[in-house]
Amino acid sequence: MGKEFAISFQTATEILQGAYAAQCGEARLGALHRIIDSTLVIPANEKVIEAAAKLYAEARAAGHALQDKAHTADRWIAASAFAYDLPLVSTDKIFVDAPGLKLLTV
Repeated sequence: MGKEFAISFQTATEILQGAYAAQCGEARLGALHRIIDSTLVIPANEKVIEAAAKLYAEARAAGHALQDKAHTADRWIAASAFAYDLPLVSTDKIFVDAPGLKLLTV
């Protein structure tokens, strides 16, 4: 698309979790690590932590499911975008109508 992009630390974690759970070989794991290492990964820093807390409170006030404990990982992903005023690109329905989140679907 000709645009730069970043992923959340949580997204990087989920990519690697899937690879380890699928018992991918060293070659596949190495390739995934190289891709992640060459991608801007938004860390769990103070700005993202603050955004996650605000997003939780706003989702709770709005009655949005992103407040649920089951969606903690999703909230970290959303907070990574929210903290830097970036659009979140996802097809996951949990992000639809999340308070303050700019969602782009593909």
